[in-house]
Amino acid sequence: MTSENLRVALKTAAAGGFVFPALVAWNEAAKKLDKRPAISGWREAASTNSERIKAWWRTFPAAVPGIELGRSNLFAVDLDRHSGGADGIANFRDFRGDNPVPRCPTTKTPNGGYHLYFRQPSELLGNRTGTLPAGVDCRGAGGWTVAPGAAFEQWRWVGDPAKLAAAPPVPTWIVSAIQARKATEYSAGPSMGGVGKRERAYAERALTNTANKVAASQRGRRNTELNTAAFCMGTLIARGWIGAATVEGRLHDAAATCGLIADDGERTVRSTIKSGIGAGLKEPHPDLKERDKQKGNGAADSGAAPTRAQGGKRLVVHRASEITPVAVEWLWEGRLAIGKTTLAGGDPGLGKSQLAIFIAATISTGGQWPCQEGHAPKRSVIVLCAEDGMADTIIPRLMAAQADRERVTIITAVTETDGSGRRVFNLSKDLDVLEGLITGIGDVGLVIIDPVDAYLGAGAGGIDSHKNAAVRAVLEPLSELADRLRTAVLAVTHFSKQAGGKAMYRFIGSIAHIGSARVAFAVVADAENEGRALVLHAKNNLAPPQKGLAFRLEQHMVADGVTGSTVAFESEHVTVTADEALAADRDAETRTAKEEAVDFLADFLAQGPQPVRKIEDEARAAGLLGGEQDIGQSKPFRLARSALGIKPRQAKGERAAGWVWELPATYQMPSGYQMPSKERAPDRQRAPDPTPSDAL
Repeated sequence: MTSENLRVALKTAAAGGFVFPALVAWNEAAKKLDKRPAISGWREAASTNSERIKAWWRTFPAAVPGIELGRSNLFAVDLDRHSGGADGIANFRDFRGDNPVPRCPTTKTPNGGYHLYFRQPSELLGNRTGTLPAGVDCRGAGGWTVAPGAAFEQWRWVGDPAKLAAAPPVPTWIVSAIQARKATEYSAGPSMGGVGKRERAYAERALTNTANKVAASQRGRRNTELNTAAFCMGTLIARGWIGAATVEGRLHDAAATCGLIADDGERTVRSTIKSGIGAGLKEPHPDLKERDKQKGNGAADSGAAPTRAQGGKRLVVHRASEITPVAVEWLWEGRLAIGKTTLAGGDPGLGKSQLAIFIAATISTGGQWPCQEGHAPKRSVIVLCAEDGMADTIIPRLMAAQADRERVTIITAVTETDGSGRRVFNLSKDLDVLEGLITGIGDVGLVIIDPVDAYLGAGAGGIDSHKNAAVRAVLEPLSELADRLRTAVLAVTHFSKQAGGKAMYRFIGSIAHIGSARVAFAVVADAENEGRALVLHAKNNLAPPQKGLAFRLEQHMVADGVTGSTVAFESEHVTVTADEALAADRDAETRTAKEEAVDFLADFLAQGPQPVRKIEDEARAAGLLGGEQDIGQSKPFRLARSALGIKPRQAKGERAAGWVWELPATYQMPSGYQMPSKERAPDRQRAPDPTPSDAL
């Protein structure tokens, strides 16, 4: 069944779906199929790259293809039909009423339900169901489904993955049902106009502490902790120091983390939160005691000269003679400087996010750095991570890395004080609230931004992440904040798809990314050791180039049924450079792609001469050739053509047919090879598309 699921995975990727391997097992006790990602960091790792997908199925031959819906820009309505549960199909039919049956790509699931696939609206939908009826679930940004056409033993997900490319927009009547809950889910708090920065920072820190306590609470104490936290925050809401929307959202997330929602239900949890806040509103928090204003960076202030004004503009200038030189301070000597930005980049799936969490864990505990490179100062850490779930990925990774979670604060969203709802943190306009959080916590040593492009405010109405001036305009204020507050910034990013060149120029997006960072490292796959990743110098403006490090990803059981991945460093440094490692990895990929192209051409041309257009169509269907790429533009196919001795020729008397490729007369087929039939092989057939129209 490996070839069947691999073919489905490649067709899904060709349709624009970001694919990853998932494992399925029959749960006899629950009488249902259990499904889970086969790899850690699946949201970030999910790919449309055929080579990476094939490598996964060599490692996980029993896997079914999963679709990471957020990056695929897909939204799935899941109509469940589990024994003893609600009938999602019947409930959806009643809910639909006079609205038309959705005409969209569908999957008939093994339990007799359906997945209905749509394109995401401009405001991405997540996994919340809003006012949709029982048995009707949603899968969107942050969620995943098994791809149509997948198979596991006798079970089938019947559908055609190629049709995902033509998924229509989500019907407005479905969107309205989902957003009906969102519109009333969080109440708006008092206006924060006129509230001082100190009070806002105090409230942010109080919310972080109370939410962390709720998230870590155990059975028997969870509801009490939630009620206490809501009451305490209600006293601050009453003063206008923080909005009710922010508090309700964070406490809701904390209740989900500790399992309270799963056990007691959504309605009970929201009732507890609103009751606690309501009680706190009746007892407003007293004024904070006066304290001295915090001093800024003395090195920057001591040499300030009068500003020079002309034409309405002012220059801020400093006399060099009046500036006292200071040494660079390090969290990790030579690698992570206090008050500066460090950039870590690499291809997806290598462990960049796990590396960032390992660094956070080491700083939170004051632990030892790899290869006896000293100890980290014990500090708090703030994490912004757009591509991984908090409860199922980030927290397990922190636990696997043995972090002090009391010292780690995770930013999930920003809420507007006008009650307009939650949105993604934006570096171009939310640095003030980040500064308030850093100041409120007081001992923040590191802010992790993973990936940094997700927080630039790019997209419709935002900046172009490939334009140097636009990106610098966002990153320079971040660098200034880091310097002023004496905290390090670790920005994580991806490599561009462009092969070749120096590691320094492989970081995705504008050159401003690498330009604004004072230190940069490349995370590169070791071409000679599968599963081994290298952390190698790409740029360092503050210290000599540091020796390379090597690590592998390990899985740890961190709770009952919960695993987390972390990095395990080797005890010795490596001497290879980033440019050498990238060249070796690129050569290995080229060799593998060439071998697959040779096998494909030898197999396909064994039937006789074939038109180039037909060869290209079959190669694309097999995931060996890009969408609009000509076969002559593919290096692996050029090498394969040369290796097989193929001589292109133009069909005589058939100019309209174009060029033809054929194997030379001297080519010998491998022993035991059977000439393929001109009929399409049974394993290339697919089940007919499900037709749920009558049922829905």
